[in-house]
Amino acid sequence: MGIKSRIAFRFTTVVLGAFIMTSCVSYYRQVSVLESDNVELNGSDFVYQTPELDIYYNFWADGGRVAFMVVNKTDSTIIFDKTKSFLINNGLANEYYENAAYTNSRSSYNSSTYYSSTTAGTAYANASASASSYSNTGYASARATVNAYENENSVKKQQSNTKSYSKTIYEKEQIQIPAHSSIWVDKFGISYKTYRECGLARNPKPDELMVKTFEEGKNYIVLENRLTFIINGEEKNVVNNFRVAKVGNMSRYTAIYDANVKVCDYGYASVKKERFRRPNSFYIDYQISSGSGSSTVNGSQTVNQSVYINNYSDRTKDSDKYNVLKNNKNQDDAFKE
Repeated sequence: MGIKSRIAFRFTTVVLGAFIMTSCVSYYRQVSVLESDNVELNGSDFVYQTPELDIYYNFWADGGRVAFMVVNKTDSTIIFDKTKSFLINNGLANEYYENAAYTNSRSSYNSSTYYSSTTAGTAYANASASASSYSNTGYASARATVNAYENENSVKKQQSNTKSYSKTIYEKEQIQIPAHSSIWVDKFGISYKTYRECGLARNPKPDELMVKTFEEGKNYIVLENRLTFIINGEEKNVVNNFRVAKVGNMSRYTAIYDANVKVCDYGYASVKKERFRRPNSFYIDYQISSGSGSSTVNGSQTVNQSVYINNYSDRTKDSDKYNVLKNNKNQDDAFKE
């Protein structure tokens, strides 16, 4: 092999190696839609209603949040008993009351400056005494220092003071909800693990929405929110159940878009809006690297998932059984339920 051939071969090898090592990261979102037997989606509200109280749920968050507002519709105080309330997530019980203690700390810092008067003669005497055992050069230096004291005739000093304050708040076993008021509860997340199944592409094209609908009884997430209230001295239990009815994988370009919003009378502002944002849904953002074949969900990397953007390896011969929606209206309709 000649010199030119060897140089060309090495150059090609370097370029090819750099191309292989370089990974392109793409961003995606999986949206999960929840349905319930006794909580209804009413416009923009996902609500459970009784004559005494309403419970408004909002699950929309990365990884999902079991967040809800309890509204007291009566003329007397209702008590939310946390010691007898639980969230059951796929059979795992989570207690609302944990006997926790929360400490709030605060500190303040004060700094002040003042001047202390110095007598030039005293400074000169001290300087002369300390310079007597040194050379003339040392004495001259000491004398120069005395001159500085004579000119300034004062010494700048600083004083600081720091105060700290802390307060420990102990969790209450019960929360009172006064008449015609409400409380907000937000304690538990749902899941940061995306649903995966052969044929359900994790890396859909920018104009695609991959949808998986679950048969009843085969939902991959089932929640049960068991709440205990004391109303007019009587204990009442509320059980709200939820299950993931469908999931959809989409690119970030499908999930988030730019919109112009009117700002009072000043004109319009460009803002980011999220498609499929509803109180009965939650999402999980993830990214896939085309070079390494790894994906990242909520900052944690999962390696060797053999997912490559360029050849859509998640697409199998079973892909036809999933809804691949490209029309915007069809995509919106898919998550209206």
